Amino acid sequence: MALYVSAGTRARRTAIIAVAAAAIALVVGWAIGRNQVPSIDDRVAEVSADGRDIATRLERLDIEYRQVVDGGGDSLASGVLEPLRDERVALQTTMDRAPWIRAAARARLLDALADVEATARRGVGVARFKARLDAAGALVRSELGGT
Repeated sequence: MALYVSAGTRARRTAIIAVAAAAIALVVGWAIGRNQVPSIDDRVAEVSADGRDIATRLERLDIEYRQVVDGGGDSLASGVLEPLRDERVALQTTMDRAPWIRAAARARLLDALADVEATARRGVGVARFKARLDAAGALVRSELGGT
């Protein structure tokens, strides 16, 4: 036996079900989106970690430079200049992910790497080259590394 339900009652039920479904979809969508988008703190932490890694790799180039000066190991181009170019690309990529880094800081960082490269090309002593590497690494750490 069928029960009669008025059109108004059916419309109200349909509207209530639609509003409830929309609310549930909104909450679920918000929760999923919130978990997938990294927070500002996460982005800063990632950039800081990448900055510290770049600084460490820069500071270790003195080993390669020492081998070039001593006549062993790779050439200046493959042992020092190519890794410097790779670090410049990594630095630019990291800075692109950090919109809070101002243009002046970007310029200082890139100038520090250019100075290291020019110092290597001049063939200065290992101690002087290491001092430039350390200065560039310290600048990267201070601007990006959070320390």
